[in-house]
Amino acid sequence: MSEQRDGWSKVEVVSKIVSALFLPIVLLWLGTWFNDQQKKNEEIKNSAERSANRLTTMLKSLASDNPRERLLATKVMMYFGTHDQLPSELVPALVEIAAGDPNKEVSDSAFQSLTTAAQTDRKLAPTIEKALGALPARVYIQIAGPTQRAKAKQIQQELIDHGMLVPGIEDVSGKADIPKNTNVRYFNDQDKATAETVVGILHSNGIASAYPYRVSGRSARPGILEIWFSRND
Repeated sequence: MSEQRDGWSKVEVVSKIVSALFLPIVLLWLGTWFNDQQKKNEEIKNSAERSANRLTTMLKSLASDNPRERLLATKVMMYFGTHDQLPSELVPALVEIAAGDPNKEVSDSAFQSLTTAAQTDRKLAPTIEKALGALPARVYIQIAGPTQRAKAKQIQQELIDHGMLVPGIEDVSGKADIPKNTNVRYFNDQDKATAETVVGILHSNGIASAYPYRVSGRSARPGILEIWFSRND
């Protein structure tokens, strides 16, 4: 029995020695691990906050009343798209701008940003391609003088009734060469049928000389058309 007690005493002594040696090491390891976890959690939190702030900033710029700010924002989105970094949360905003922004340059830039992202980001590509494929035709109206605005508004409403987007009416008198006859300009062969539909609407509104005109040497996204009034219509 005394030998057994001596054995247990030795085990107890060894256990105390081991505990005394290794407990500080274990506590140090646990402390280091806990600090590392805190740092990682802080980094994740800071990264999420930076992403949220960036999204908020970009959304504000995309929704700005200043067309130049909107344009610059779409250019930044194009950069992100080129580098496979376009946040998916911004896709709906860019689609809306591509579809309805009153500024043609901004609209085209948003469209280009989306097509660029679709080419580089396989995850976003199906969503973007589906959204862009559903965009209706977009028609810009240029009048040759203020007296044509009333008729242009009537035509604008008919185009809208046909499911087209018509951002506004621009008076280009003194700003551009006015055509001899009113024409509907399109920039992609696939838009020929839409241009002919627009011409038919012009004919029904008394502009019998209107005709479709395929513009070459100038690029524009599919679905973009322009009505240019002559001075006589």
